Amino acid sequence: MKRIVILIGTIILVVFLIIFNYFIQYQNEQFEIKKYNKAFLEFNKDSLLGTDVTSAINKAIDLNERNNIKKNKSEEYIANSDSSIKIYINFDEEGTTYAMEKLYKKGMKEFTQYFGEVRFKCKKVNYHKNGKISEMYFQAINY
Repeated sequence: MKRIVILIGTIILVVFLIIFNYFIQYQNEQFEIKKYNKAFLEFNKDSLLGTDVTSAINKAIDLNERNNIKKNKSEEYIANSDSSIKIYINFDEEGTTYAMEKLYKKGMKEFTQYFGEVRFKCKKVNYHKNGKISEMYFQAINY
């Protein structure tokens, strides 16, 4: 009888430890997602300068490089399902939308020189299924 009680107690303890471990992992993942998103949500505003958009692009490029996000033949990052981020810029309502890679390739110094004082608005933010930001869309509002 004593052995059965010890066996059942051990099984309950193991199950509890497994559940606790999953809970801790989930909490850590949520913390990492919040930290990841915080770096970009500071740009989710109705009015920000082109210099802020430059910072968002630089952060996105850096993050994609650190996460080893692959590029296509056009040298644009290929979106994955959990850790890539893309930024798109539009300068007028009917105009072309430019991917961050195209602007980065032309030079962020030049972008800042020409558009640093231009006001932009974050129009849309999309998320991966895991909750991380996947795309941000910016629109020039006084160009």
